[in-house]
Amino acid sequence: MRTRAPRQPSRTGSPVSIRLERSLLEAIRRHAERTGRPVSGVIKEMLEVALRTQTYPGIVFVQGPAGRRAHLAGTGLDVWEVIRLLEEYETPTRLQKHFPRLSRRTIQVAQAYARAYPEEIKRLRELSTRSPEQLREELPWLDVTG
Repeated sequence: MRTRAPRQPSRTGSPVSIRLERSLLEAIRRHAERTGRPVSGVIKEMLEVALRTQTYPGIVFVQGPAGRRAHLAGTGLDVWEVIRLLEEYETPTRLQKHFPRLSRRTIQVAQAYARAYPEEIKRLRELSTRSPEQLREELPWLDVTG
């Protein structure tokens, strides 16, 4: 009798089975269809976003030309922008003086998020330094002035 080797998780993740209310599953399927993505990818992203918002209070996620971005609710700023500003102003106190909507806690949450997801922050910062010509080339559908 042959024995099977234990199943190894795939490189993209481990399969899991859950039961969803029919209406929730239908809403997810409609979203997947609208965005041209597989249902499993939509569910994975939604779970990831939910976990991140639970882990980092005050962070919400917004969609834009650069994709999904971590944003600090009520500040008008994305996490990557706060990190860049913090480098510019050098201390949270100096930053708060110029941006009073940023509490010390909000800055700490942004720093913690940036430490946890450095590649995401790096990508968004790099994208922000592109010239209008580079952006037109990379995102031809985007209306870029300048």
